[in-house]
Amino acid sequence: MNEILHTPTDEVERRVLDFVAKERGMRIDKISNAKSINFDLGMDGDDAVEFFQDFAEKFSVDLTELGDEWDRYFGPEGFSLFPIWELITFKTQQRHPMLPLRVSRIVDAARTGKWTKLEETNAD
Repeated sequence: MNEILHTPTDEVERRVLDFVAKERGMRIDKISNAKSINFDLGMDGDDAVEFFQDFAEKFSVDLTELGDEWDRYFGPEGFSLFPIWELITFKTQQRHPMLPLRVSRIVDAARTGKWTKLEETNAD
């Protein structure tokens, strides 16, 4: 499948795309605003935590609001005994399906200096 080459529209977008590419070990021409970092770029768990810590520091972004909706995009990493406990006690937790987290939302956060909750944006 041929993808259209994405050209960043400004310096902030170029820096974010470059940051994402380096963090994921990819070429920048494989990253675009339409890509999701969780589904398309395969980021989850501890990798996502480290990525956003580095992103917040490098771009001076307040990610408080992202913490409130973290489980909409990322699952836990590693093995947890909690699912086994649910099976033993026959309890299940209703979990909503994970949503794609588009690179465009990361670019927007770098531009504004803060994360905007999903309900407050039309990015997804």
